[in-house]
Amino acid sequence: MASLTASSKFDYLQGTPEADRFNGLDGNDIIYANSGDDFIEGDTGKDKICGEQGNDTIFGGADDDIIWGGKGGDLISGNSGNDTIYAGAGSDSITGGEGDDIFAIAKGSGGPTVGTADYITDFGNGNDKIRLL
Repeated sequence: MASLTASSKFDYLQGTPEADRFNGLDGNDIIYANSGDDFIEGDTGKDKICGEQGNDTIFGGADDDIIWGGKGGDLISGNSGNDTIYAGAGSDSITGGEGDDIFAIAKGSGGPTVGTADYITDFGNGNDKIRLL
C-alpha cells in the first residue's frame, strides 16, 4: 500500500493500481486514486477527488469539494462545505455532511438490480439537492 501525502499548496496525487492511502492536507488538490481499494482524505482546500475503480473510502474536507466515486462500492463523505458528489457505478453510501450539497446520480449508477442502489445517508443539513444525470 502506497501512502501519498500532499503539501499545503496545490498538489496532484495519482495512485497505483494497488490499494493506496491519500492525505490532501491544505491546498486545492487533485487526487486520482486509480484502481485498488483506496482510502482518501481531502482535508482542507477545494479538492477534486476521483476514486476511480475499487471499493474506496473517500472523505472530502472543510471546503467545497467535487468528488467522483467511480466504479465499485464506495463510502463517500463530503464533510463540511458545499460539495458536489458523483456516485459512479456500484453500490455507494453517500453522506454530504454540513453545507448545501449536490448528489449527482446517473441512470444505472448503482447497478442493474435491486440491492445495488446508491444510498444517501443524510439529506437536509442545509439545502441539499439531487441532480439526475
